Amino acid sequence: MDSARRGRRRAALAVVATGATLALGLVGQSALAAPERVAAPQIAAAAPNCNQNPDACKVASVGQEARRKATISRKGKSRCQSWRFERYAKSAVGLKLWSYYLDVDWCYRRGRITSASANPFPETHVPLWSFNKQLAFRKSGGKRKKAYRVFAQGQFQLCVTKLGCIQDRNPWINVTARGNGTHDYDSGG
Repeated sequence: MDSARRGRRRAALAVVATGATLALGLVGQSALAAPERVAAPQIAAAAPNCNQNPDACKVASVGQEARRKATISRKGKSRCQSWRFERYAKSAVGLKLWSYYLDVDWCYRRGRITSASANPFPETHVPLWSFNKQLAFRKSGGKRKKAYRVFAQGQFQLCVTKLGCIQDRNPWINVTARGNGTHDYDSGG
């Protein structure tokens, strides 16, 4: 065989070998692994049934998080910030049960707030937990002031069909946005 034919033949064999390795990789096996060493597929844990075992859906831990919704932008000569603050609860198995959010947007210039707004809202992630009511929503400061303060509190309830409501939580979020672009927040409940 001449060298050109040998090169084409090697390339064709490499394509076939690569295709076989890819096909075996897609079905979960390696071309180099022996069949007896292939791991059995793992089955994900099922979500808890809150009607049969109400304790599986009770709050075991809580947490907080703050995320920037958008990059710092401009509105005229002012700079603007947009943040989402969250208070959440998780079950003993690590499932997120509910979240309470507070979106805060503010613009500032020369150490003063030029515009500000806030919006609290709830979200439930599993059945039987429900948002009952907004307990508090207070705002102070804002336009032409050095700071904008927001406090929001809501109420979530775990209600099981035959037992009624067996647990409730009242999460709150407190945010202070300043005219220099900084902010502080705290949450609880």
